[in-house]
Amino acid sequence: MKKKAQEVYELLGVLDALCATSVLQVLDSNDYKTMESAIEYMDLAIQKNDFSTYYEYQNVFHNTYIDKCTNHELVRMIKNFKEDLYSSKL
Repeated sequence: MKKKAQEVYELLGVLDALCATSVLQVLDSNDYKTMESAIEYMDLAIQKNDFSTYYEYQNVFHNTYIDKCTNHELVRMIKNFKEDLYSSKL
């Protein structure tokens, strides 16, 4: 992995954790069900070495709480980092 990509992943992890903890009080039972289901699908995808399905449900999992975040600058930063990583800009 390129050094810059590794650094961005480290930053993204911190920003993602901040986002998740900031919305704990507003997540509801449907959100938790969505995330639990996404985890199950990710586990199945890992067993099948199906990266595209894993990626799809990883996005479902993370977007469940990112969409609830009211810190728009934080959300913007997360989305920009993800776009850079997944579009191979790094």
